[in-house]
Formats: sequence, structure tokens, C-alpha cells
Amino acid sequence: MSDKKFPTKYSKKLDMFAEGYSTNVDQSNTEEIKKLILTSERNIYEIEEAKENNDKLTQMKEDLKDATAPYSEAKTTETAKIKYCLFTLEGRGVKI
Repeated sequence: MSDKKFPTKYSKKLDMFAEGYSTNVDQSNTEEIKKLILTSERNIYEIEEAKENNDKLTQMKEDLKDATAPYSEAKTTETAKIKYCLFTLEGRGVKI
């Protein structure tokens, strides 16, 4: 076993939602751990698929995108202005 510490943010999740999981993994052999990884990968796939097929969530995302579009466009325009100014200064030999 390594002296590395498992990241706290994930440790807290396991403590909250998967009680005993780390103990189970610690007591498992390598093949069992690989099966646990595959199970979690399959679960992630199913979760992502359900999220993509959630019409209400999709509509909310579209509404949010529409509502924030003016702000995003304005910010992108200002970023383009800054980048062009820096490009021009660099072209004039100014060290950026």
C-alpha cells in the first residue's frame, strides 16, 4: 500500500453515499476491484444517458443558453478586442 492519501473530496462522497465501500474495496482482490470499476463505468454510462434523455433538463439548458447569450457574446467581443490590441502591440515590438 502506498503512503498517498485518497483525495478528501472523494472520500467525503464515499462516506455520504457509499458507506463501507472503501472497506469493501480494501478487502477485495484485484479481479474484484476491476469488476467494481466496470460496474461504476456502466452506472456512469446509464446516468449520462438518462441525463441526455431528460427533456425537462434539456429545455432548461436551452433556456439558460438563450438567457445568457447576450452576456456571453459581449464578453467574447471584449476578449477579442483585448487579444487584437495585444496582437497589435506585439507586432510593434512591445514585449507582452
